[in-house]
Amino acid sequence: MLLKRIPTILLVLSVFIVHAQSEKEKLKKNALIDVYIYGGIGFATIKDSATPNYNANINSSEVLINYNFSRQFGVATGIGFNQLSANGSAGNAFFHHTRNLLKIPALLTYSSVTNGSIEYFGSIGFYTQNITKDHYQYLSNTTKNNFSGWNFGTQASAGLLFHFSKNTKVGIIFNGQSDFTNFNTTLKGSNQTQKITNLNTIGIVFKLRQ
Repeated sequence: MLLKRIPTILLVLSVFIVHAQSEKEKLKKNALIDVYIYGGIGFATIKDSATPNYNANINSSEVLINYNFSRQFGVATGIGFNQLSANGSAGNAFFHHTRNLLKIPALLTYSSVTNGSIEYFGSIGFYTQNITKDHYQYLSNTTKNNFSGWNFGTQASAGLLFHFSKNTKVGIIFNGQSDFTNFNTTLKGSNQTQKITNLNTIGIVFKLRQ
């Protein structure tokens, strides 16, 4: 019985091997490693457990190294920076808030080329980020590093790329992210927490390929 199935098994294995070799050859024609560099501007909401929520302006930049494990899908990581600027209030006191954050993402990426020149791309995944600067400027004084540490969140992006040169594409990107864990305050005797939600940016992206 097994001997009768050997030709079928060999046929399936040969098809699988040919398909795997074909995918390997296609990947050889396309670079395994891409570098994405982008920057943008946007807005976010800061949710604070002790004060009213307030809106912030965002300057964002990110550098990603993407490994393509198939023609359309890959995995990426890198480093990102977000600079926040906002006005808020705590009781009867008003403040100007500035914060810098360093972000490390881990993403699943997708790309698809149509019409030979336009490339659609996107990503989804998680990130961890750390506060590197945190200033609250009041009318009479400035406080620093009210919050510190790392937190986690989810992010997603989508965009279009156009051919610029042999190994470079340029385009537009929409990026969104939202924290799902909090930053804790450094103030003694306080349980105040904070997170950044609905952070949305639009910007310019460059894709560099070997």
